[in-house]
Parts: sequence; C-alpha cells; structure tokens
Amino acid sequence: MPQKTTDHSRSKGDSAWGFIPVGSISARGWWAEQLQTDLFGFAGRLDELCSEVGSNVFASGRVVGGHRRHWWNGESEGKWIDGLTRMAHVSHNPVARARVAAYVERVLEIGECDGYVGIYTDKWRASGGPRAGEPWTQSMILNTLLTHYEATGDDRVLAFAKTA
Repeated sequence: MPQKTTDHSRSKGDSAWGFIPVGSISARGWWAEQLQTDLFGFAGRLDELCSEVGSNVFASGRVVGGHRRHWWNGESEGKWIDGLTRMAHVSHNPVARARVAAYVERVLEIGECDGYVGIYTDKWRASGGPRAGEPWTQSMILNTLLTHYEATGDDRVLAFAKTA
C-alpha cells in the first residue's frame, strides 16, 4: 500500500489553501435558486412557525429563571439565526441581509450595557442561580455575530463579540 504524503511546500498565505470569508463566493444556478427558496420559505420563516426560534431570547426575550430547559430557546434560536446569517450573506440577498443586520443590531443594543450576550436577564444572572446551557447558547449567538462581522466588516460586531 502506498504511503500517504503531505505537501508542506505551500505557505499558509497561499490563496489555494487560504481562508474563504463568508459571502466571498456567490451561489449560482440550482444552489442560488435553493437559497432563495429557503430564505423566503421554511428557513426564513422558522421564527414565525416555531415559538422557541422566534422568542428573541438574545435580546428582549431573555428568560428569568434557571430552569434546566431554558437553554433550549437559546440553542434553537441561535442555530436558526446562524444559518439564516450564512444563507443571507452567501446569497447576497439584500432583504435577507437587512433582516440579519436588524437582528444583530438588537443583540448589540441589549448587550451594550455590560457586554453580556446570552439568554438570561440581568436580575437572574445577579441572583447567582443556575444557568443551565449558558456557554452552549452563547456559542450559538457568537457564531452568528462572527459570521456577520466576517461578511460585513462591521467592527462594532467584532468588538462586542470580544467583550462578550
């Protein structure tokens, strides 16, 4: 059996192996059509169809208690908005991008006070109560913020993500 070899001759800066930012590749053909269908179909309307996804938990809809299942809204909404963000920027659809930008603005506005991004209210966090699922849900919204920063270059989003 031939031995597998690795080519180390390419430098990290070589564009053939470099990082590809979100939105730098445009969808065409069937993929572009599918993205449009999804953006304005099930994926783009999931927040209207599923209360866990549409709870706005990272902004005004934060939860007040440490019930062991409260993380569910954070995970559900976080995964949805992360996917929608990626779809919006890959499709270059101005309506979808504006929707994502508005969502990110709401997260930035609510977090400006203390840099917190997560699912629990200030009062609950201060109580020292259990915060089940907190790091996991935070990772969901941080993925969204970093993807949006990557696609837009909005330095406010990166600065917020760094302090969160």
